[in-house]
Amino acid sequence: MTRHGADLSHHQATFDADRYFAAGEDFVFLKATEGAGFVDPTFRSRWQAVGARPRGAYHFARPGGSPVDAQADHFLDTVRAAGWRAGDVWVLDLEDAGGLGPASLVAWADRWCTRVRAALGGRGLVYSYPFFIRDQLGDPGRIPGGCLGWWARYAATPYEGLFRPGGWPDPPSLWQCSNGEVGCVTDIASVGRADYNRMTDEAFAELFGGQEDDMFEQKDRDQLVAIHAALTVPGTTSPEETVNLLFARIRTIEAAVKAGLTINLADATPQQIADLGKAIADNLEIKGHPTMTGTGTWSIQLGAAEPPPAEPPA
Repeated sequence: MTRHGADLSHHQATFDADRYFAAGEDFVFLKATEGAGFVDPTFRSRWQAVGARPRGAYHFARPGGSPVDAQADHFLDTVRAAGWRAGDVWVLDLEDAGGLGPASLVAWADRWCTRVRAALGGRGLVYSYPFFIRDQLGDPGRIPGGCLGWWARYAATPYEGLFRPGGWPDPPSLWQCSNGEVGCVTDIASVGRADYNRMTDEAFAELFGGQEDDMFEQKDRDQLVAIHAALTVPGTTSPEETVNLLFARIRTIEAAVKAGLTINLADATPQQIADLGKAIADNLEIKGHPTMTGTGTWSIQLGAAEPPPAEPPA
């Protein structure tokens, strides 16, 4: 696990993003919200100071305090207002059952992640600790929401002396190896001692590899301006913002497909297929593609349906 970085909240009095990353840290996670009303008072300024560098925002869940949709929307409103961009990472911090039983709590987490993914795209993370996963979530055999897992365990190895829950890889995608007092204690530049984490290269590439700021060189500026002028993407004010939003929407579809979305077109009529293509285009509001010249169009390529497998002989 070669990537490392801290997770911070208002409990850490100081944070200088430039000093932090100059010291060699690879990423940072910042507390954004809790429940349906609390906003971390340090979030916005720190989030904006980190800027284009790898960053994630987390929501501390209070399942018993308010409806799940209200908490998801509170998180979405907060991170968007602070300047969410494609390639940022969202996190559900799950440490409080709120009186819910295992099945209800897993369903709550699934719902929160699904709602946030639909809005922001990306795979996302669920943070929790061993005994909560076992006792409160009932060790469901998977990480809720189809997310990557963030494991809290302050020891020499992630699962040392403990069980490994079903569906959690070894090593975990992200491992909180210290709380600033025990474990892999680190003196963090501009912060001091705080929660510290290690991440696999594979998880880092999946979570942060989608940042678009470096995708387009300066020579592409004129093309981006033309695309921005030609597309209908409400809420965007710059070429970069337009393209980033489009990529975020594409990632939302990709995440849904990975989560098990299927569309059966075997018995669809030509008109139904045309309507499906129009619905996708209308909802994405895409009229062209960054790599195409002119206006360009999007299309769906459909092959002949495969025949069902033959039944085995009696």
